[in-house]
Amino acid sequence: LRRLLLTYKIQESASLKSRDNPLLMVPPPHHQATFVLTEIHNSELLREMFPKPMQSVITIHNYIIRTTLNRFGGYESKNDGDAFLLIFRCVLDALNWCCTVQESMLNAKW
Repeated sequence: LRRLLLTYKIQESASLKSRDNPLLMVPPPHHQATFVLTEIHNSELLREMFPKPMQSVITIHNYIIRTTLNRFGGYESKNDGDAFLLIFRCVLDALNWCCTVQESMLNAKW
C-alpha cells in the first residue's frame, strides 16, 4: 500500500460533499486538513492477472479502510476501486490512522 499525506487549509467546507456511505460518521473538516491518498500498488496489473482473488482482496482492503476511519476522525472524500482520498482534521490523526491500517492489513485473513 502506498499512502501520501498532505496538509492543506480549506477555505470552504461546502465543496466537500458527504457520500452515501453508512460507515461515514464524521463531517468534513472546516479550516485545516490533512489529506491521505491510498491505493494498492500495481492493483490494475494484479486484477488482470488474478481477477477473482483480487475481488476479495479489494473487499477486505476497503472494509479495513472504512471501518477504521471513525476512530481517528477520518472523512472519506472519494473512492475509486481500491483508491481512496481521505481527510483528517490533523496530521497526528492521519498518521495514527495510517499505522493502524497497516497493522490491520498485516493481520487480515487474506
